[in-house]
Amino acid sequence: MVGGNEWETAFQKAKALVGKMTLEEKVNLTAGVSAESTCSGFIPAVKRLHFPGMCLSDAGNGLRNTDFVSGFPSGIHVGASWSKDLAFRRGAAMGGEFKKKGVNVLLGPVVGPAWRTVRGGRNWEGISVDPWLSGVLVAQTVSGIQGQGVITSTKVSRLPRALIIHRRR
Repeated sequence: MVGGNEWETAFQKAKALVGKMTLEEKVNLTAGVSAESTCSGFIPAVKRLHFPGMCLSDAGNGLRNTDFVSGFPSGIHVGASWSKDLAFRRGAAMGGEFKKKGVNVLLGPVVGPAWRTVRGGRNWEGISVDPWLSGVLVAQTVSGIQGQGVITSTKVSRLPRALIIHRRR
């Protein structure tokens, strides 16, 4: 629901949970990685408070560091299709595989690429340099992923240096 209080409700639940944690438990939430996990990022469980922990994983073409998953077309290929339906179905399929493998947070999709040269970086992950097309298809991708019960963490492929310098002044 647009304009609802979902954000405030989630914030209050998180605040209440963190308020019950010890300092050590709070610090452990920021650890980030685990050698015993195939996750790109890992937030450990706090069993005392029934917090199950979270697995975060990258998603350029699908789930990595595991077996029996699909290789999906890159974002730039989805952008070339101009198809909202394809973007949604790709997101739903990726979200379903991430969910089945125990991933809570998909680190993507990438919004961009934010530059006009094709050299290096994450150009292949982004949907388009056109902000309208990228926005429309990323929104469909996110809806597909989140419809499977997986959180998205949209990434901007690169900010122009001038914006970063201006922001720091």
